[in-house]
Amino acid sequence: MNKFIQISALSILGLFLVLATAFAGGQKESSAPKVATIRLWDIQTQADRQMITAATDRFNAEHPSIKIEPEWFQNNPYKDKIRIALGAGNPPDIFFNWGGGPLRSYVQADDVVDLTPYLAADPGWKARFPDSVWGPATVGGKIYAVPPQGMDAELLFYNKTLFDKYNLPVPATWSELMSDVKTLHENGIIPIALEGKSEWPEMIFVQYLTDRIGGPEAFDGIAKGEKDAWSNPAVIQALERCQELVRAHAFEPGYSAVDFTTQQAPALVAGNKAAMYLQGDWVYGTFLTNYPDFVHQGDLGFAPFPAVGSANAAQVVGSPANYYSVSSKSSYVKQAVEYLKDVNLNAFEVKTMVTKLGRIPPVVGVGPLLTQTKNGAFEVFLYDQISHAPQVQLYWDQYLSPTEAKQMLTNISEVFLLQETPQQFAKNMNATLAQQS
Repeated sequence: MNKFIQISALSILGLFLVLATAFAGGQKESSAPKVATIRLWDIQTQADRQMITAATDRFNAEHPSIKIEPEWFQNNPYKDKIRIALGAGNPPDIFFNWGGGPLRSYVQADDVVDLTPYLAADPGWKARFPDSVWGPATVGGKIYAVPPQGMDAELLFYNKTLFDKYNLPVPATWSELMSDVKTLHENGIIPIALEGKSEWPEMIFVQYLTDRIGGPEAFDGIAKGEKDAWSNPAVIQALERCQELVRAHAFEPGYSAVDFTTQQAPALVAGNKAAMYLQGDWVYGTFLTNYPDFVHQGDLGFAPFPAVGSANAAQVVGSPANYYSVSSKSSYVKQAVEYLKDVNLNAFEVKTMVTKLGRIPPVVGVGPLLTQTKNGAFEVFLYDQISHAPQVQLYWDQYLSPTEAKQMLTNISEVFLLQETPQQFAKNMNATLAQQS
């Protein structure tokens, strides 16, 4: 063998050894389990975050090939963030939403996974939830979301000590509410704590009053996109009553700069600075966490929103559930569904919600658990409010399209600042409605 042939043979042999080693290394590397990293976006407040994080950590430990990474956002900024992420084609794998109109827009844009086949394949999973939760999660007969939280209602929380001190009735009617506001203001007490900077707490007043005055039909035309639907007399009268509250000094000075996330409103109520607070039932958990003595000593009261006339007094503004959807852009749809089945409202979360957070999870058979807790009085009250309501009206800003909801909140804020009349509000919103049609 000449030298050239010998070198060539050695070179070929060396190349073969290199390739064989690389192939073996590649085989070894590919045999290692690939971890599916799944981003989850949510807006829960602190106590709920702790519960979800604990349940997620347990899931991650039991599923080494799946890693769920929750990220938390504030309510209003989140709406823009998820809209931008979906528009850019880079959304999280699992994301919080409110169902209703926004979910419909996600479906139309092919942004979310149809979960109907997964629920059908596991009837026990779907059977864990009451039928009422599926309405806002359903578009065109298909289910695109499952509930992680739910059975929320907006309630009138109040300070019993202040009501007793000034011999005030818990307002069951609008006239009683206005009388209480007058007495409290004259005695240097903030009648109602309000987080105006967040805007949606102001919407609750408008929504309840519209519903009390005109019934659920008052919003139907708006939801259907009918021309000039915002000019409904019930909407105009509701806005007028909101301005009546403002002019009666019902809210704290500077309320328009108070943000919900700062938890200043509960502090005012627990600190005997404010007498009332219209907010979702979840704030009961805030009182429990931050002011346990105030709750356990029986100083925190709760009541329905006052009636306006005799009709529609049992209606509730709230939600049968909030929702998680899976992004159609996710590379790990099956793993995301596995997480939702195993963690979402599992036994640990249900027990935590009921016994520690004062929440009613939207699951079947939770009644006996509610009656056995130290917060049972509140939880049974909330359950009765929702279960006996002729209708639970979904939050307007969750039902409307993101564009219309944003415009609505901005215009409601202007009404509360007395910078816009109810008629101007209707004109502006009708123009927005026409653009959406």
